[in-house]
Amino acid sequence: MPAITSTNVANAIVKLVAADALPALVGNLVMGNLVNRDYEPTLAQAGDTVNIPIAPTLSANNIAEGGTVTTQNPNLGNAQIVLNTHAEATFQIPDVTKVLAVPDLLNIYMHPAVVAIAQKIETDLLGLYPGFTANSPVGTAGTAITEAVVDTAETALFNAKLPASEPKYLVVDSATYGQLRQITRFSEFQTAGDAGLRALVDGSVGKIKDFFVFRS
Repeated sequence: MPAITSTNVANAIVKLVAADALPALVGNLVMGNLVNRDYEPTLAQAGDTVNIPIAPTLSANNIAEGGTVTTQNPNLGNAQIVLNTHAEATFQIPDVTKVLAVPDLLNIYMHPAVVAIAQKIETDLLGLYPGFTANSPVGTAGTAITEAVVDTAETALFNAKLPASEPKYLVVDSATYGQLRQITRFSEFQTAGDAGLRALVDGSVGKIKDFFVFRS
């Protein structure tokens, strides 16, 4: 049996912490679980730039019998992401041996740190909204959200040819989530059925006008 060294113990601590930290991290993410992470299989390290392909726009043409096709030369879009941000929430454990011997004590130290990292990720992602310029913004900042605004947002996505099979997400803060729950037609059983009952009793909005609603 090989001797136990500080290196062995260090590796064991990483695996032990990761097993508890990752579920807590994912459980406290909203935007972090929704964003495109197709680049994850890419081998990269801090400071590298990863490329996310963006599908081109093509048009359909009529072709007569025996005719020829119209060749298109679409440009594949590309979004570049620089891996230059690493969130951390460092804390010092006064008695490592006791923490390893009592897993619940480890969670008491670790859970607040993981939640802080999740909140940092959420804040950074939601702060990118000014870069969403493909469609004109709807609604007015600082004004209570209405059914008409949600309807206009869904219509804008349809007009932008978002495939019907693609899910639509509405990520809002706590105040806006509360405003959505107070839209009468969505919060009463006689008008929204079970969805209205859940909003009224459980406080869960669920889905509105084809949007899956999340609070972050």
